[in-house]
Amino acid sequence: MTGVGSLVLAVLATRSPTAGALSVADIAHRSLPCVVAITSSGPGGDAIASGFVVNSSGTIITNLHVIRGARKVTVKTPKGDVFDQVRVRTFDARRDIAIIQIDGFGLPSLPLGNSDSVRVGDPVVLIGNPLGLEGSVSSGVVSSVRALEAGTRVIQTDASANPGNSGGPLLNRRGDVIGILSFKLRGAENLNFVVPINYARGPLEKDRGLSLVELDQELGSEETGPHPEAAKWQFPELWKRQDSDSLLTVTVSGEVASVTGAAIPGTAAVTVELRKAGNRYVGAARGTQTLCRILGARAKVCIESRAIEITSISPSRIEGFVEDGAPGDEFNCDDCTHSKPLAREPFVWVPAR
Repeated sequence: MTGVGSLVLAVLATRSPTAGALSVADIAHRSLPCVVAITSSGPGGDAIASGFVVNSSGTIITNLHVIRGARKVTVKTPKGDVFDQVRVRTFDARRDIAIIQIDGFGLPSLPLGNSDSVRVGDPVVLIGNPLGLEGSVSSGVVSSVRALEAGTRVIQTDASANPGNSGGPLLNRRGDVIGILSFKLRGAENLNFVVPINYARGPLEKDRGLSLVELDQELGSEETGPHPEAAKWQFPELWKRQDSDSLLTVTVSGEVASVTGAAIPGTAAVTVELRKAGNRYVGAARGTQTLCRILGARAKVCIESRAIEITSISPSRIEGFVEDGAPGDEFNCDDCTHSKPLAREPFVWVPAR
């Protein structure tokens, strides 16, 4: 085909965001043989986490907190092969990255993608060993890309994760690794954070050949644990409206966000359940009570339903929209009606402490 027709086809091809996309099942089939179980043994006992092979000779990427403080590290492949002679090629403490080496040969490996091209809303697949259940697969989307105070970025995803997923790969729909699962928020579901894979590309060129003892000596007496930023990302329960001192209780569990308190200005406290819809949480405060007037010993109370939408949620800030009275609106206390349609007003909530 020549002329305009071929030009149109070329333009359509370059604009297609799904070119080369695989199903979740296809990604799992290709990637599961490359994801390993890592057992770290230390004074506190054994812990199982995840990692993934990036070349056939046995170079593995995982989290630093997975091996930090361990006296012994064992790697088990999906085929059942066990390697207990592990050395540390290098690490990046700021970004919770560790690159380890086993004496492998002909191992299946994962291709690395470009984490700089990640977009909010992109579908992703997470593979790991949650709670020791080896080879578990979950899927979701990129919820956000956030900057941490330590001078690094993380990818937020709603793909399900649990202890044991640490160090596992986050893959795009072409099956390329775009990140390494690092931590999740306690007290919340499906708020998981991933270190972009591009941060590991430079360290992959190094091989310092450190032992676990030498690793601990370099890290000094710092406490072991998850990502150094994780404590700052604990999801608070108590919040307040930025425009007042009204307190709100917010919890997130799975596909539901619950808000208790006077989320709508000028109304009594209610509990609102918002359901996840894409990257948002939407719902309505039904039974919202507004004290209209007091006549002697009698009070007139109007009960309404107001829509609420959370568009952005993080441990330090919640943003969204709520239905409220429009400018110039006159409220009729007799029949509890507004003279104008309710307006969609933005709100900001911040942690109360």
